[in-house]
Amino acid sequence: MKKSSCLYLISLISLLISYYFLSLIVNNEVLLPTIRQLGNYFYQIEFNEFLKNVSHTLLKALSSYLISMILAFILAIIARYKKLYLFINPYISILKTIPTISIILIVIVWLGNELAIYLIPFLVIFPLLYETIFYQLKNVDVKLIAVTNVYRFSLKQKLKYLYFYPLLEGLMLSFKQTFGLCLKIIVMAEVLAQGEFGIGAKIQNERINIEMSGVFAWTIILIVIILVIDFVLDTVTKRVIKWKCYNEN
Repeated sequence: MKKSSCLYLISLISLLISYYFLSLIVNNEVLLPTIRQLGNYFYQIEFNEFLKNVSHTLLKALSSYLISMILAFILAIIARYKKLYLFINPYISILKTIPTISIILIVIVWLGNELAIYLIPFLVIFPLLYETIFYQLKNVDVKLIAVTNVYRFSLKQKLKYLYFYPLLEGLMLSFKQTFGLCLKIIVMAEVLAQGEFGIGAKIQNERINIEMSGVFAWTIILIVIILVIDFVLDTVTKRVIKWKCYNEN
């Protein structure tokens, strides 16, 4: 086992031990359920219920994220023209500065519960993706452009080396940073909008029933999902960067 894996395992074990002793100190099942209570709740979750709620949340996150990325890419290309950038930039600044909770409450009032859950993460994630793509496209090294001209690179080669590779690497890093945020915002929206299905809907139902074991359990499920996604994206990003470095075609 690698040293990093051992340290990660030790950290998890220490976290469980800390939680165990903290639950003993609090000694209140409503405020902080014990590890045994959490275990019992996990055991009682039916697989179909688990799959249905997790898949609903993931599908909402993926659809919102995909739409955000497509529109961010289109606007970033358009914004390379200075006059259009000056027109678009105030809207992006407004979206970046509005508090997330304000966006959630406003959109719920405007669109109703279910539609709001899809739009809310878009309004938060879109400006972040837009800025990532825009600055990747804008900040192309002038010296590299000169080199491609000197060696008479074809249009395909210029697009590949000047834009595609840097943009792909930037998007992979941005995806790792923002998709977990998108998931958390989806769950927050599900809680406040009281959606019918999803991790946030389960958290809200258990909160209403004062079943804190359920609140903690579904929160842990969300954390595990985000950690797994981060691990997968980190692995894919490293392979993409390696492929970029060694691909000579």
